Amino acid sequence: MPGRTLEYLGLDELTEELLTRVWQVQEQLKNHQMVHRRLALDALVVDDNGQVWLTNLRNGEIAANELQTRLDTAELMTALALRFGPERTVRAGVAVLGPDAIAAALPLLQPIALTRDTRSAVRKSKNLLQRIREQILTFRPETPAEPVKIERLRPRTLLTVVASGLAAYLILSWFSSSRTDPVTVLANASPWWILVVAAASVGTYVAAGMALTGFVPEKLPQKTTFLVQVAAGFVSMVAPAAVGGVALNTRYLQKQRIAPGPAVAAVGASQAVGFVLHITLIAVFGFIAGSAGDGHSSAPSTVIIAILLTLAIIIMIVLSVPPLRKFAVSRLRPFFAGTLPRLLDVAQNPVKLAEGLGGTLLLSLLYAFALWASIQAVDPHSGVSFATAAVVFLTAQAIGSIVPTPGGIGGVEAAMSLTLGSLGHLGTGVATSAVIVFRLLTCYLPVLPGWITFTYLQRKGEL
Repeated sequence: MPGRTLEYLGLDELTEELLTRVWQVQEQLKNHQMVHRRLALDALVVDDNGQVWLTNLRNGEIAANELQTRLDTAELMTALALRFGPERTVRAGVAVLGPDAIAAALPLLQPIALTRDTRSAVRKSKNLLQRIREQILTFRPETPAEPVKIERLRPRTLLTVVASGLAAYLILSWFSSSRTDPVTVLANASPWWILVVAAASVGTYVAAGMALTGFVPEKLPQKTTFLVQVAAGFVSMVAPAAVGGVALNTRYLQKQRIAPGPAVAAVGASQAVGFVLHITLIAVFGFIAGSAGDGHSSAPSTVIIAILLTLAIIIMIVLSVPPLRKFAVSRLRPFFAGTLPRLLDVAQNPVKLAEGLGGTLLLSLLYAFALWASIQAVDPHSGVSFATAAVVFLTAQAIGSIVPTPGGIGGVEAAMSLTLGSLGHLGTGVATSAVIVFRLLTCYLPVLPGWITFTYLQRKGEL
C-alpha cells in the first residue's frame, strides 16, 4: 500500500486533522467491538490523500471485551504522544472517544501493557507516561491513577508449567509401571505409622531451616525461613533435585538484605557440609547395617565398597569427559567459590556451627527415619533396621541428585525399590509400597502446600 507510517512523517505533516482521523479509526474499531492489539506507530499508514490505514492485522480480534479495547486505547495514546505530544494526543482523543473512554485507559498506561516497539520508544522519552496521565486527569480529575496489576507470560513461568506437567507425568507413569495403586497402599498401611512418617516429613523442613540458618552469621526470621523450606518442596518438583532448593535459598537470603556473594557462599557452605556428611553417613550406616546383619548376612565391606565405588566411578566419568567436566565446574563454582571463608566465619561461633551441622545431620536422619517408618507402615514384620533404611535413602538421594528430572522422579523410586530388595531383602510388592508411602508423604503431597507457600512468599516480597 503506497504511503508512510506515522513514525516517518515530518513535523509539518502532523496536523490536528490527521490526529483526529487516527482517533476516528480507533472509534470505529471500538464501535464494532474489534481490537488491533498492536497499535504502534508502524501499524498506522497515511496515504497521499491523508487517509489513515491499519496494517499488521494478524493479531486482531473480533467480539473484543472492554479490557482489550482499553489496552488498544492505551497503546494508541502512547504511540501518538510520541509524535504529537501528550497534550494534543489526549485532547484529540477526548474529542473523538469522549473523556470516559480516555480515562478508562489511564490505569493501563504502564510499560508492561505496551508492545515491544512502543515500550522501547517510551524509554527514550523521559516521563512520557506520567505526562499523559497528567493530561488525562485535567479532563477527569476523579479518575483512579493507580495502575492495575498486569503480568505477561514469562519464559520462567512457561518453564515452570512445562516442568510441573513433566513431573506429574513421571509420577503417574511410575505409579502405572509399578502396578500399585497409591490410594490402596495408604488405605492398607498402618495409620499410626503413617502419622509418624508425616511428622518426620514436617520435621525435615525444620531441619532444613536450621541447616541454612547455621551457615548465615546474620539473624534470619525463623517462621519465614521455615516457610521458605516448605516452598522449596514445590520448587524441587519443577527443577532437578537440589538445584531448585539452592536457588530458592539464595534468593531468600538476598531478600533478607544479604549481599549476593555472601548469600551464595552461605548456601554453598551448607551444600558442601551436606555432601561430606552424606558420604560419611553412607559409610557409617553401611558398616552398622552390615555388622548388625538385620537377620541377613550383608558384609559391611560389600555395602560400603559397592556404594562408594559407584560414586567414585560417576565422579571419574564426569572428570574425564571434557563437556561434563566443564558443565560440572560451571554449575558448582558459583556455589563453592566462597565456601571456605564462610565456614571459617561460622566456625568462630560455636552456636551457629552446631546449628548448621546439627540441622544438616538431622535432615538426613529424619528422611531416613521416614523411609524406615514407611516400611513399618506397610510391613511391621519386615525386619529391616533403621541403618539399612538409612543406607537405602542416602544412596537413592545421591542418585536422585544426578538424575536430570524434577525432584529426581524415576531415579529415586527405582533406586529405593532395588536397594530395599537387595539390602533389605524385601519382596517387590512390599518394597514398592514402602517407597510409594515414603515419596507420597515426603515429596508428592507436600507440593500443594509448597506451591501455596511459594505464592504467599512471593506476594509478600520474601522471594
